[in-house]
Amino acid sequence: MADIFASKPGFVYAFPLNATVGQVEIPAEIVDPKFIDKRPSPVIFSTLEWEQKTNQQFANSLDGSVYIYVFGDHMGRVTIRGFAFDQLCSNSGGGDSGLKKVLKYYEDYRASRRQLPLKIDVAGKVVQGFLTGVQVVARGAAQDPAPVLNEYTLEINALP
Repeated sequence: MADIFASKPGFVYAFPLNATVGQVEIPAEIVDPKFIDKRPSPVIFSTLEWEQKTNQQFANSLDGSVYIYVFGDHMGRVTIRGFAFDQLCSNSGGGDSGLKKVLKYYEDYRASRRQLPLKIDVAGKVVQGFLTGVQVVARGAAQDPAPVLNEYTLEINALP
C-alpha cells in the first residue's frame, strides 16, 4: 500500500501518476485571468458548483391549465472549492504558499477591483461572472500553530 502522507505537515507532494484508472479531474478552470498558472501547484480544485436559473412566473387557470410567463434569466452562481497547501515538497521553502496565491487572486480580481467579468471554462462552456467572495478555513494540529491544510471557497456571480 502506498504511503500517502509521506511529507511534512503543511506540505503537499506531487508525483507522476502512471495509471489512469480512478483518476479524477474536474473539467473546469478559471481561464481569464488564470487562477492556477502552472501545474503542479500548491492550489487545487476539489469542487465546482454552477447554478443558473430562469426568471419565470406560473399562473393556474380555472380550467386547470398552467401558463408560464418568462422574464429572462436570473444571475447565476459559480462556487469553486479547493485546497491550498503551504507549498509543494519540491519547493523546500521557495515561492508563495497556496493560501497566499488564493488570497492574492481574490484581492486582485474581485468585483470591486476589476470591471471585466472573469471567464470560467466549465466542460468547454465559457461562463462569465464577477468574483464576489472568498472564504478560507485553516485546519491545523493542536500541537502545531502552523495550519496543515487550508480549504478555500471562491464565489462568482455569473452573468445570464
